[in-house]
Amino acid sequence: MKVIQQKSIGVFILSYILLYYILILFGDPTIRLIVVSRNLISTIGPMIASIWLFTRFLRSQGKRDYFWLFLCLGTFNYFLAEILWMYYESYLFVHVPYPGSPDIFYMLQIIFYLIALGYYFYKVNTIHRLLRWVFEVLILMVSASTLSYHFIMKSLIVDPEVTGFYLFVSLGYPIGDLILLFSALILYFDSTNSGKRNALFYILLGLVFQVLADSGYVYLMLREKYETGTLLDPLFTLALLLVGFSSFYKKPVEKRQSDTESPSKVGLWRLIILYTSLLALLFLFYKIEEIEFTLFTLSMTFIVFLIIVRLILILIENNRLLLKYEQNNKNLSISTERYMSLFKYHPDAVFSLRLNGTFQSANASCAHIVGMETVQLVGKSFYQFIDPKDLNRVVTHFSKIKNEPQVFDVTLNSATGSVYSVVITLVPIVVNSKIEGIYGIGKDITEVKESIDRINFMAYHDLLTGLPNRALFENVLDSEIKDNTYENKMLAVMYIDLDRFKNINDTLGHDAGDELLVDMSRRLTDCVGDRAIIARQGGDEFSILFNNIGNRDDIVTLAESVCSVLGEPYLIRDYEFLATPSIGISIFEPGSTETAISLMKKADLAMYQAKNNGKNQFKIFEPKMESDSRNMFLLGSELSKAIHNNELVLHYQPQFHTLENRMYGVEALIRWQHPKLGLLYPGDFISIAEDTDLIIPIGEWVLRETCKQGKQWGEQLRVSVNISPKQFQSADLVEMIKRVLDETKLKPDLLNIEITEAVAMSNMNETLTKLEAIRKLGVNLSIDDFGTGYSSLSYLPKLPITELKIPREFLVEMEHHAAYKAILQTIITLGKRLKVEVIAEGVETDKQKEILEKMKCHLMQGYHFSRPIPVAEIEKILYTEE
Repeated sequence: MKVIQQKSIGVFILSYILLYYILILFGDPTIRLIVVSRNLISTIGPMIASIWLFTRFLRSQGKRDYFWLFLCLGTFNYFLAEILWMYYESYLFVHVPYPGSPDIFYMLQIIFYLIALGYYFYKVNTIHRLLRWVFEVLILMVSASTLSYHFIMKSLIVDPEVTGFYLFVSLGYPIGDLILLFSALILYFDSTNSGKRNALFYILLGLVFQVLADSGYVYLMLREKYETGTLLDPLFTLALLLVGFSSFYKKPVEKRQSDTESPSKVGLWRLIILYTSLLALLFLFYKIEEIEFTLFTLSMTFIVFLIIVRLILILIENNRLLLKYEQNNKNLSISTERYMSLFKYHPDAVFSLRLNGTFQSANASCAHIVGMETVQLVGKSFYQFIDPKDLNRVVTHFSKIKNEPQVFDVTLNSATGSVYSVVITLVPIVVNSKIEGIYGIGKDITEVKESIDRINFMAYHDLLTGLPNRALFENVLDSEIKDNTYENKMLAVMYIDLDRFKNINDTLGHDAGDELLVDMSRRLTDCVGDRAIIARQGGDEFSILFNNIGNRDDIVTLAESVCSVLGEPYLIRDYEFLATPSIGISIFEPGSTETAISLMKKADLAMYQAKNNGKNQFKIFEPKMESDSRNMFLLGSELSKAIHNNELVLHYQPQFHTLENRMYGVEALIRWQHPKLGLLYPGDFISIAEDTDLIIPIGEWVLRETCKQGKQWGEQLRVSVNISPKQFQSADLVEMIKRVLDETKLKPDLLNIEITEAVAMSNMNETLTKLEAIRKLGVNLSIDDFGTGYSSLSYLPKLPITELKIPREFLVEMEHHAAYKAILQTIITLGKRLKVEVIAEGVETDKQKEILEKMKCHLMQGYHFSRPIPVAEIEKILYTEE
């Protein structure tokens, strides 16, 4: 692509100069448009060169290369001079004065070119190396200077009338050009890199054209023969464009690492040019000075000629010797490479050591393993790469090398931080029956060991999260118990279960559930770090072992941190939802006889206690929990009798309209008046009812009793009933609701059925059919705990709901995190857009109530207004309002 660009620019330059010559050769200089066109071409040329050079300056990689900037300033000054020239010739229609204001900028061009070349000398720092070319270049420059002096400078110097600015400008052009040409020739002869040489070639070529044009211009000016539109004019533009064209090649300013270089051939063409110019100057001298060709002069000339020929022959012989030298080097290199190929290109690490264990040589494979360059490795100790745990064993093997070769495996620590498992074979280097050193071969078996380690890892780790599994956790726990028994320290086991995880799996699929578990394990790892061991027990259950616990307060602090981290919303597949933890904790104290199994069991019991108490919390094991667990088992057998024995009762939590300051409805909440255990809350027995399918008859009883009570209150209050997931899945649900309404005679619009977000989103087609059937009965539908699940907003408008319930969790977090305020406002706004009511449950403080009212949410329930209370207490509130 770059070559195509260079060719395109070259064609452009040739076309541009050709157009210029066409205007000069075939254009009528008396026509104003032709003159203006010539001036425009002459002016635009340096502008284009300036743009090319400045662009290259801006694109310099790394540190800016000011060589291009100085060249750009030179071409730009020439551009300014051309503008002034055009002003005189195309606007004022007068001859451009010589010297005049354009000559100031022409001279500045030469000065900036000199600065650019001086900058080059400074950057490459090659003064000593460049001296080799000075004498050759001087031959050319003396010839050129002599010609310039004879035809231009001599007449100026000897003319007493030529003084001041006129003399300065007239001498400045040839002297400045000669210095430029001298510097460029030295740089060009010294260059060896092709890209660098090309760039300097076009700069040199441009300067040659400029010298020719400047010399011709001054020569004609001095003889008052210069007219605008001569064949010299395009050469100025061509010189500038060639300098600009050099910017498309590799930058010429590259600092050499050393002034020492390998011998190089002297080009025959360069010798011919140099000495031909010398002979030409000699004959010119004879002609100018009118020296007669006598025997003496001819003899001297012939002697000079013979000296030059002798020098050329010496240099040609030098080239021949250099070629022979290079060929010998090449043969030696081939021989060496063949010898080294077995060593250098061996796939295993091959190296040689001195008897003190330092490297003498190493191949690329060895250098790769130790993480250093082969050159850096020489002189380094072999021992410094040995893992400390293997060092003594390696030293022993080295001491036995005198008797026989040694083979052993070792762990190497690379300088880059990598760790390799290597089998080392050491063989003594014997010279004249004396061991001079050691050859070594190292075979990398890291992958083999990693495969073995991977198998072991899979046996003791969870493949999904990478955490230790139950087997490894119990082994570590058992070991820690033994250690802490002797060290008199406490440790704690934390057992974690995700709330609502089954709903996530059922709704979004098991792969989404896996993503949640991975995210949860990452949060736990970030939270506890190296202070604990985290394991996945299976499913959505995790365990954490905390060692070196100071006191129970430390455990509480750790548990609060874990609850906070896991309580943050999860974002899985564009669904944001809460999956709060229920955590149980058991503690091992010094002197205890606990085992790993017993500690795990107690933590598990405490976790179920936390889950039954409302979830999203932690519990520390207490001895009472074991009896509670037995009681739960007994409750299962007694629950089936509770309905028939009239032991189930309903409490109602008022729902208020704060704007109208009145109670407009109630939510029915079940209680169990156990004959021995007293009043039990849903957390004590609902999970048992779900597991034993007693939730279906219990749910029907709750609905019937609630509707009866609503009717007894004279249909003044709307009554809300929660439907469990299993009850919602019942094929008889719609018929059961219709049957209860018919029996109790309650108006359907005073009944509100609450379902969770997870229930609403599962089996969408069946759910929609069932919800629409319920709505056709005239019954209201509410989404409970909206926003804690993972509903898709695209399905929400399709659900025939009449109400959204904001969960208590959002109100609690709202006071600590501004983001939850935004979520609340979004839910309220969403409800208004969908034309459904929005009620906030769990309102506990005045501040929460005020924030909700500011958000235009006036339907509320919670402990701030009233706890769930018996019928008699509801009637007191109702009659008080009346």
